[in-house]
Amino acid sequence: MAQPERKRAEFLALCDVVALALEELERAGQLDDDRPWLALGVVRRWSQGEATDDEVDEASEQVTEVSAFRDEGASAAAYSAVDWLCLGAQDGSLDDELQGWVLQRSADVLVALGETPEAARSRVDVVHRAGVARAQG
Repeated sequence: MAQPERKRAEFLALCDVVALALEELERAGQLDDDRPWLALGVVRRWSQGEATDDEVDEASEQVTEVSAFRDEGASAAAYSAVDWLCLGAQDGSLDDELQGWVLQRSADVLVALGETPEAARSRVDVVHRAGVARAQG
C-alpha cells in the first residue's frame, strides 16, 4: 500500500476517534458550538481528496478561535483534539506526535466525562484500529 493511502487511512481513523469524543461531549450536554463538528467534516473530506487546503485552513482558524475559550475539562480536550487534527491536515503531516496528541486528547474527553483512564484509552484504541481497517478496506 502506498504511503499516501496509509496516511489517508490514518487521518480518517483519527477523525473517527475525534468523532467519538465529540459524540460523548454532546451526549453529556457539554458541546455548545458546531464548529468542531464542521472542522472535523472538513478534515474528513480533505482526507478523501474532497476539500481544499484553504478549506482546512479556514476550519482550523474557526476551531482555534473557539478553543481559545476552553481552559480545562472535557470541552477543552475535545477542542484540542480537533485542533491537532486540523493542524496535521494543514501541513499534510502525520507523525507519531500528532497521532499521540489526537488519541490522548480524545481519551482525556472520556476521562473528564467519568470513564477510567484505562477504559477510555481502550475505547479510543478500538475505534482507531477499526477506523484504520475500514479506511484501508
